[in-house]
Amino acid sequence: MKRLLIVVTALVLLASCSSVKKTETAINEGDFDQAINIAVENLVDGKNSKRNQEYIPLLERAFKKATEQDQMQLQRWQLDPNPAVLEPIYETYLRMDRRQNRIRPLLPLKSLKNNRLAQFEFQDYHSEILASRTILSDYLLDNSKEAIAVATIMEFREVYNDLRYLDKINPNFRDTRALMQQALE
Repeated sequence: MKRLLIVVTALVLLASCSSVKKTETAINEGDFDQAINIAVENLVDGKNSKRNQEYIPLLERAFKKATEQDQMQLQRWQLDPNPAVLEPIYETYLRMDRRQNRIRPLLPLKSLKNNRLAQFEFQDYHSEILASRTILSDYLLDNSKEAIAVATIMEFREVYNDLRYLDKINPNFRDTRALMQQALE
């Protein structure tokens, strides 16, 4: 019985160590969202347990680096006049907001080792999300109207898919559904 207990304990320790290593590897490879997901999953199970304390600084580091990376990318895109960057801008703001919302329920996170609370700089992205969604919606609608006037059968499918995406991100936006019906016909 003692041997079984020792083996089970060793397996649990190995599994938890490999998860910490996976988190560190994800951070080092630049896959910050994966590192955040691993850390959050482990902290949900027991944010105050000693075995999960290693995830708190990893989560802080991954969140900070992911936010910095997204902010730099957004700055580059906002300088670009190409309308093809409108969708990635909108999707990035959504991703940043979702990332914060995954961490927020875990707060406050206290690092027992350092006897301090984990620090996360959260921002309110709602106005940026709405503004980028409106700009993207206007672009998709205008582009679809122009394309419908001269589209071939294959192009109508692309127009319809753009309008369906538009209806997904911004339901009932102006005359989207009427244009969708027109593209179907």
